[in-house]
Amino acid sequence: MTHRPSIVLLHSPLVGPCTWHGVRARLHTEGAHTVVPDLRPPVHPEATPSRVAETAAAAIESGTACGPVVLVGHSMAGMLLPGIVQTTRRPAAALLVDSAIPRPGSTWLRTAPAGLEAQLRDLAEQGWLPPWHRWFPPETLPSLLPASDIRERFVKQLPRLPLSFFDEPFPGQSTWSCSVPVGYLLLSHTYRADASHAEELRWSVRRLDLHHLAPLTHPGTVADAILSVLDTLLPGRRAR
Repeated sequence: MTHRPSIVLLHSPLVGPCTWHGVRARLHTEGAHTVVPDLRPPVHPEATPSRVAETAAAAIESGTACGPVVLVGHSMAGMLLPGIVQTTRRPAAALLVDSAIPRPGSTWLRTAPAGLEAQLRDLAEQGWLPPWHRWFPPETLPSLLPASDIRERFVKQLPRLPLSFFDEPFPGQSTWSCSVPVGYLLLSHTYRADASHAEELRWSVRRLDLHHLAPLTHPGTVADAILSVLDTLLPGRRAR
């Protein structure tokens, strides 16, 4: 009997694993074995994207996820997928969720929108950035997460990262997407160009008119969309 792939939900290193908890609960009700490893880097000046990718790969290889796995990376975690695919032997497919298209060997600051690099360097204090929600005006997070309990839980898990983290190249090889089928799930207007690029790459693409933190506010809708894309990537996925 062939194992159905486990779904590994990967959160951005800028946030915490609670980003995926509601989606994981919904996927469990649909019979999908789902794992959410904690990818928050330790508070250490030598934290790098490569080390986060290694943490994810170690969690997969530890046996927490059974059999083959589907890697689902939200936001910056999508940029780590090439390194994780290269490090593990078990990926059956990969899905980017509201993420920039990975560019292995490039740094996050090199791919960031114009002006953001200068903004982050101004925010840094003694080489450390404030938590992610403090990168934006105070009203931004409440507008995305209006429920105070969800917002408080989310903020509590936000790590602090050294500015050097964003100057380190992302791991992996440029040919990573040739080894597994890849899909893209768009949640916000911010990544519309990336979704269009994914279509040009002939990836399976699904669009939702939500927002970047929709896994927290619309977990059922996001979970259903993930399953829909995975059914196109792995047509026999639900078969026992």
